[in-house]
Amino acid sequence: MKKLTRLYTVMELFSNCTSASIAAFSKDGEFLLDYGLFKCYLFLRNDKRLMQSIALELAEKISSGEGRTVNEPWVVKKIDDAELAFCLMDPKDKNSGFFLIAPSPKYRNKIPYDLRTTISYLIGLLRIIEKDVSGKKPAVVKTDQVYSFHVQKAVDYIHSFYYEEITLESMASRLGLNKSYFASIFKKETGQTFTQMLQNVRIENSKKSLEDGTSSILDVALAVGFTSQNYFATVFKKATGMTPRQYRQKLS
Repeated sequence: MKKLTRLYTVMELFSNCTSASIAAFSKDGEFLLDYGLFKCYLFLRNDKRLMQSIALELAEKISSGEGRTVNEPWVVKKIDDAELAFCLMDPKDKNSGFFLIAPSPKYRNKIPYDLRTTISYLIGLLRIIEKDVSGKKPAVVKTDQVYSFHVQKAVDYIHSFYYEEITLESMASRLGLNKSYFASIFKKETGQTFTQMLQNVRIENSKKSLEDGTSSILDVALAVGFTSQNYFATVFKKATGMTPRQYRQKLS
């Protein structure tokens, strides 16, 4: 019951932030609950065959590594003249069930945002809300340092979306800056290279998952944005003086 209550709270906050409706389904396509699901989408609650096909598609993507955004798979489908998005409840578990994100019906033919280009931000917001509700706040080091506009934007993005595939090049492009210029001002203002800050934030967040003890080292690495367990172990040891496994054993 507590799990469903927490899930409902997450869905309520997400809907209030985005003006979208959201519903949750089990891995078998069974409807669980929704928040503000508009009448025109209510038929989806009972379309178990469609929901089972969505669950299968998400499971196949997480197994193959295809169609991944913010380190997790997603699906956008046009159903009854509306684009609907689907993502897993737990990006690390293909059996966790999934969310349906649906726009307001008044935007069914012309939605206020393109789901295919904004899905990473919507999923990112959903994960932030989940962490807030569960009490698992991102383990980032806060600072009173005041940065220039572009550097602050980059620092905020790292802290919020460290688990995405982020590079110096992609961030410079996002900010509309020359890569070399951005690298120079970032290092000058923060005292770290862009990659160093990104890795430090990822390592700090990985410690919480390692302390939890329920996820494998590989799952922890993938959850915080690393694509290789070996590289994660190398960076972790450089930052802490021990491997992820040694860190976990030290705490047990």
